[in-house]
Amino acid sequence: MRSQGAFVIIPLLMVMAACAPAPASRTASGDNRETSQAPQRALVIGMRGEPPSLARKALVPFSPALRHATTLFNATLDWVDEREAPNPILAEALPQLGSDTWRVFPDGRMETAYHLKPGLTWQDGTPLSAEDFVFAWRVYAKPELGNATSPPISLMNEVAAPDERTVVIRWREPFADAAALDDTFQAFPRHILERPFEEMDPVAFVNLPFWTQEYVGLGPYRVERWDPGAFIETRAFDGYALGRPKIGQVRIVFVVEPNTALANLLSGDVHYVGENVLAEDHGKTLERQWADNQGGTVLYAPSSLRVSVVQLRPEYAEPRGLTDVRVRRALAHGIDAELANEVLNNNRGLITASLTSPGIGYYKQIEPLLAKYLFDPRRSEQLMQEAGFARGADGFFAGADGTPFRLGICSSFGANNEQ
Repeated sequence: MRSQGAFVIIPLLMVMAACAPAPASRTASGDNRETSQAPQRALVIGMRGEPPSLARKALVPFSPALRHATTLFNATLDWVDEREAPNPILAEALPQLGSDTWRVFPDGRMETAYHLKPGLTWQDGTPLSAEDFVFAWRVYAKPELGNATSPPISLMNEVAAPDERTVVIRWREPFADAAALDDTFQAFPRHILERPFEEMDPVAFVNLPFWTQEYVGLGPYRVERWDPGAFIETRAFDGYALGRPKIGQVRIVFVVEPNTALANLLSGDVHYVGENVLAEDHGKTLERQWADNQGGTVLYAPSSLRVSVVQLRPEYAEPRGLTDVRVRRALAHGIDAELANEVLNNNRGLITASLTSPGIGYYKQIEPLLAKYLFDPRRSEQLMQEAGFARGADGFFAGADGTPFRLGICSSFGANNEQ
């Protein structure tokens, strides 16, 4: 259970350098291998590591830091923007509750319907059909492939295609996000994958080269070349549902070490890096380096939570005082979230007492109802005393029997989290 203290939303650091033709002889790791086929005026993106699949909803889960790159190669029925509002991509419109496109039945079952935009094709020119969504549901629902028990797949009773452009999803029970599927459900090219799906065992199927070097999607870019461990070269897809991208070529280079990414940005070898590539303090470094020559822009987009979690199970709580709500409230009042934001995020994070981002449209309705525990050492001491603890001469609290109140603190992996 989470503590009731303040939460700091960690800023997502994204950087755009002033674009220039990408050097043909440099890679993200800094070596000098020749890449003569590299686009000379491509947008070069640095990504933290190499994705094991280009599917938007992969059959084998992998790091969210890599999954976001898959938006280049995929288009889904809808996408959810930074304010958590769904917008149609492949669909002409999204299901509306209380209409023929979103029906809720007396027994709790539901049905949502999408009408695909006309003239959509896969990146190999094959027309997109509603049957491609039916096939994808068959794939995701196969227990051996690992997605059948996870929502929303586990909540889908059936996906049907009454005609070439209509996708109908029948739900076992109410599901509030039925019109905001985003990266949780996508179509698969039935003309490529149906026979392998029927003939191969699951391990062989998920390891097909289709999922990487031979990927065919619906997104704004298609794969032209993939050099494993180094880069992916892509070209704009003319048939993308939202129109041909204005940037004709994108090159993704795989960068593991944050300092390498920083050096490549400063040298101009990389024009843009997304989330989880740079360390938080690199933003300040880049702002300082680019102040005079306008070499690029640092964007901060808070996207993830840094939370404090308290052990409540009596058999594991140490010290046992953690099971007292007054002690937990004392801890919450003892968290200086503003100082933590300054030290860890250079004051770029957002401080909130909720798991809901302040950037969400309905946050104004939520905010007045939140229980807030502002940094207040006096209140912390008062609550500890009420719970039977007294501050000793050494400044630390101890119980009535003199046992010191000592907290064990651990963090999730990473030097910044340890800090």
